[in-house]
Amino acid sequence: MAQVAFEDPRPLRFRQEPNLMGEILLELEPGNRFTLVGGPICADGYLWWETNFEGMEAWAAEGTPGNYFMEMVERRNIQVPADEVDPEAFPTLAPGIYMLEMQAPEVTISGRDPLEHIAVVATANITLKFSIDSVFAWVTDLESGLPLADVPVTFYNENFRQLGRLNTNADGVAQLEIPQLDDLYVTLRASVQTPQTFGVASSTWDSGIDPWRFDVRTDYQPEDFAVYLYTDRPIYRPDQPVYFRGVARRRDDVRLSVPTLEGNSVPITIYDPEDEIIYEGNAALTPHGTFSGSFELSPEAALGYYRLVAGVGSNQRRSFSLGFSVAEYAAPEFQVEVTLPKRKSPRRRNSGAGGKPLLLWRGREQRRRGMDRRQQRLLL
Repeated sequence: MAQVAFEDPRPLRFRQEPNLMGEILLELEPGNRFTLVGGPICADGYLWWETNFEGMEAWAAEGTPGNYFMEMVERRNIQVPADEVDPEAFPTLAPGIYMLEMQAPEVTISGRDPLEHIAVVATANITLKFSIDSVFAWVTDLESGLPLADVPVTFYNENFRQLGRLNTNADGVAQLEIPQLDDLYVTLRASVQTPQTFGVASSTWDSGIDPWRFDVRTDYQPEDFAVYLYTDRPIYRPDQPVYFRGVARRRDDVRLSVPTLEGNSVPITIYDPEDEIIYEGNAALTPHGTFSGSFELSPEAALGYYRLVAGVGSNQRRSFSLGFSVAEYAAPEFQVEVTLPKRKSPRRRNSGAGGKPLLLWRGREQRRRGMDRRQQRLLL
């Protein structure tokens, strides 16, 4: 049962055919109720429903994206008492995977495909997780929730090719080592099938339990190597030295270790804003997995963005890089003065402040006097 919506005060037109050219048979004011008997059919940019109003059948448009012409007020709810259901007519389905399909003449007429649904009748539940080199399954009984031990679990890749098979332990757990994946944007599956037990699972069955729903950080492209790079500051002038440092680590999930590199060094390349190489060298790797170095910018160095590239890679990249800028900037000059309140000691002698300004900073040039080049660089 539906009625003409109150959102639009105009009467709703009911036509002989489901299109704007159909003859208008009647118009109903908001609040008048009618029965939906067929449809929907798409025509002229509208969704049309076949209706029945006091014995008269006609077609009416559902509405526009922002304005509904009709609204549902009562749904038919057909219930069959349990004692009227014949168990022989509706036998219990055996465990397995079923394809359900539903269609009706109205759906066929409108050119729509039948509704399809996959149904799994199972006796066991499989909790499935995987990483880049292993897949984990926890098998439990659906009725009792208890772990199922010594049950064979078969694992499949996204092409339904078997990855391996092994039995669960006393806790219902089966964990299989697999060839290392490039990333986690894949689908893995698992199944349990014995005369007494059946269950299936897919890694894509995560609706409602996605990690982001619980503010859990995820990484679907884990790297097996990491390098952290930094320079002594982010901006330089031409004719200044650039000091850099890096930390390299081998990654195995959350475990980090000092790597072994060819030549026990890290190739370093620096590119100018025109992507031309201005420096090439090797930085020795220390026993702690760190490396460092420096180079001098030319007095005629181009202004702009530079790239420092460490020539070691991971399973996701060929190298690691860091950027810095070269600019003809001027350090700001400023002076800070503090005026102390006038106070007298118990002997009534001035403390020496006397309300006179106390100079704390008088620009950078005064501080530079008496400093060597490295101290001046750190000051900047």
